[in-house]
Amino acid sequence: MSLKTISPDQVTYYALNNEIN
Repeated sequence: MSLKTISPDQVTYYALNNEIN
């Protein structure tokens, strides 16, 4: 996945998932 194509929702999902793990 490219940083140029990520959406705010994907950023939020990744951030929350990273907090869990």
